[in-house]
Amino acid sequence: MKIKKASKIMALVLAVAMVLALMPVMMVSAVVSPITIGDIVISDVVGDATLSSVTVNYTTDATVGDQMTLLVTEVSSGITYTTGTDPQPDNVVYIDQFDKSTSKEFVVDKVALAGKTIYIKMGGMLVDTATDPKDQLMPGGTVTIPAEKISESATGAFGISDGVIVTIDNTGTIVDSAAKKVSIGGTDMLYNSVRNKFVGIVRGTDRTVAITDGASDTLTYGFVNADSEINTLDAGAIINIYLGYVTPTDKQLLAADVNGDKAVNTLDVGSIINKYLGTITNFTVEN
Repeated sequence: MKIKKASKIMALVLAVAMVLALMPVMMVSAVVSPITIGDIVISDVVGDATLSSVTVNYTTDATVGDQMTLLVTEVSSGITYTTGTDPQPDNVVYIDQFDKSTSKEFVVDKVALAGKTIYIKMGGMLVDTATDPKDQLMPGGTVTIPAEKISESATGAFGISDGVIVTIDNTGTIVDSAAKKVSIGGTDMLYNSVRNKFVGIVRGTDRTVAITDGASDTLTYGFVNADSEINTLDAGAIINIYLGYVTPTDKQLLAADVNGDKAVNTLDVGSIINKYLGTITNFTVEN
């Protein structure tokens, strides 16, 4: 009988998951940059409505010398520029060399940058490589999502012949998920706060981006059933999806794919059990 078969499969999968839970979790040491860009504060300039003041807070370690450099651009890469060079490239918003402290304030054209994303990069004496650019959305204007912020998987995600997983990197708070909804090709995107990304399964070839008023629906990896917590019921729900006993929604498919391989399978069950038991802190897809 189908029920008896399902029970055997569930018992087998849960047994494998329990073994996985007892295995040591490998930790990979992250490379730490000598310069860390922290909060970025934007405020109006008193007496001049055309300008904005931008304050970049940062920290450094002992390897950084007493001089810092700051480069602010309208593009994320491809800019090479040295202080004092003339003419200044069009996409450079601001550049300066200054004494090291914990913050740097500068003024930019408020009107020209309204609604745009700027990219902030810092370097310092005795530092071989500068920080990766940090994104910051400038207030005002019409919200647009830069093309480089949108990526998609190969066709066939979750076995959907014309389906791709589209992801929007929301670093710099390009879209306020509490006030705006994003859709691509008519598919409403789901917001995941851990990754700070919008995710959705888009079918067909239409990639039209629309931003409308209203809070975005949220996505929490591991929340496969309706009880808003991670437990063995979610593991059971994933097994039912895997065996084809239920027809999942797109949100359930994305929530179940906790290892990020664009499929729902027993590996996801093992990760759910590990998270439930506290063996892991984050799912693979969240790292």
